[in-house]
Amino acid sequence: MDEILTGGVRTYSAESALATGNKSNDKFVVVLPAEVTSPGVDQSLADRAYKPVATQLDKSKSF
Repeated sequence: MDEILTGGVRTYSAESALATGNKSNDKFVVVLPAEVTSPGVDQSLADRAYKPVATQLDKSKSF
């Protein structure tokens, strides 16, 4: 792997986990975060804390 490209992209989760394409907190899956501590993450996500979100599998079942 090219040493220049390694670590060239930095992403943030609401805390330290990412699930379903939505930011989430560590140790939680398929829900919106209760706490947003990372820079660049929309703080309003915490307004809907623990609200379930659809997974890609759920979306594929609707076809």
